[in-house]
Amino acid sequence: MDGLRGARAVLDEVAAAGFRYVSSQAWGPDWSLPALLEHPFPYADDGHADLWELPCSGWHENVLKGHTWAGKVTRLIAFPAPYPEAVPLRPIVTPEEEFAVNKVFIDRAVQDGYMHVSLIWHPWSLARFDAAMKMLELTFSYARERGLRFGTYAELWRKVAASMQPVAP
Repeated sequence: MDGLRGARAVLDEVAAAGFRYVSSQAWGPDWSLPALLEHPFPYADDGHADLWELPCSGWHENVLKGHTWAGKVTRLIAFPAPYPEAVPLRPIVTPEEEFAVNKVFIDRAVQDGYMHVSLIWHPWSLARFDAAMKMLELTFSYARERGLRFGTYAELWRKVAASMQPVAP
């Protein structure tokens, strides 16, 4: 849940390679799911004030769908669940069910003033589950309705780095 905090050698390598942002924080407490909404932050305490974490949020959607990893279905859910309304009782089976989970993160981000939502999607899993990409259509349409702007990680990094201030939680 801390991204690369405390991993000074890794951060040194990332910075030396010329990267200015990473998205390594993609899990919830104790490596659980879903990943909580978090604000971007710089790695200043690790000597890299110009290197930012742009956290992911939500489920690794392949896990949400019950797609296997090495032949196993694994769902490690934090207890108590920080977002209980985003924890289905079984793997989802329709694009509408996946959208309903995504909607929780969009609504919370808007409600709590987060500057970004970065849902964790894997192209192979998206296509396997929903070749027509209906879930993406539902999710993006709803995000637009809620007034969210779309952009790239590079654009988000420019926005947070320009302020040179971490966003307060």
